[in-house]
Amino acid sequence: MSNPHDTAQANVRFIRPEVLFAKDAAERAVKTAAQAIGAYLIPEIMDGQLDFFAVNWAQAGSFALGAAALSLLFSLGSKNAAGNPDSASLVRLK
Repeated sequence: MSNPHDTAQANVRFIRPEVLFAKDAAERAVKTAAQAIGAYLIPEIMDGQLDFFAVNWAQAGSFALGAAALSLLFSLGSKNAAGNPDSASLVRLK
């Protein structure tokens, strides 16, 4: 009788480290952009004056885009820093 784990491992495709790094960096950038928009809206939320129609979305988007760009730059700067070419993290997990 065969081990089901052997079959699962045989079906796993090899993904190049560059692709894994790009996915990791993109995920971090998207999360950072979402956090930046949240941070942009916090003063209005705290004042109880949040009106989605009155928000300067161009400025909020610019703020988020800048944060995402910085996130990508940090990811590129940390590539291979921990000896893990498929991660955008400075922390070595393996």
